Amino acid sequence: AEWVIDYRADVHAAAGLPALRAIDSLLATSPDHGRRAAVKFRLASWEWSASELGEAEQNCLEAIELYQQAGDATARRLAEFLLVVIRGWQEPTGAMVEAARRVGDEAQAAGDRFVAMQAIGRGLGAGNFWRGQFEEAEAAWRYAGDIARVDGRQYFESLSLSFTAFTRAFTGRINEALGLLRHAKAVNPAWRDSLQFEWEVMVHWLAGDFPTAIALTEE
Repeated sequence: AEWVIDYRADVHAAAGLPALRAIDSLLATSPDHGRRAAVKFRLASWEWSASELGEAEQNCLEAIELYQQAGDATARRLAEFLLVVIRGWQEPTGAMVEAARRVGDEAQAAGDRFVAMQAIGRGLGAGNFWRGQFEEAEAAWRYAGDIARVDGRQYFESLSLSFTAFTRAFTGRINEALGLLRHAKAVNPAWRDSLQFEWEVMVHWLAGDFPTAIALTEE
């Protein structure tokens, strides 16, 4: 499920780690490189969620190598992007942006729209946002959102609209932000499985509408 990539399950990541590590151990001698890689990829994601960054990086590197051996280029690139995210919490934000750009460029050159969407939206979009480069952030999210719209990925299109709304709210364009949030709900009927509430709370908070922000938090 795409929402897993947004770490909606990370509140319980620590509880799941022993099970994933047991599965990883059982597969240690398996000749199925793709299956081993998938477990290590998920393990790295949850270790990142649990702030076990050293372990996350090692498992992600192993997942990349195993996906390479399995001949799964899309999964390898996705794991390389996860590595960008893991290292992004340990390095200056600019390093994360440049690393995400490299993954995105490779994906675009290979016609790999899914990974291009992820790396450009989540990497360049979010990375530039946290650097205060709002125009660059919005351009990246618009590009990723267009891929999602054309490819029928409602979750990511909605995510792109929500993050664009958040970016506009930070530049004082509150009414535009609220309109984009309504659009985000309209394109994704399953928006409650996303981080939509979180974005809405913060936009209303930035607008100074604290009663609405509190009501949404309670909801």
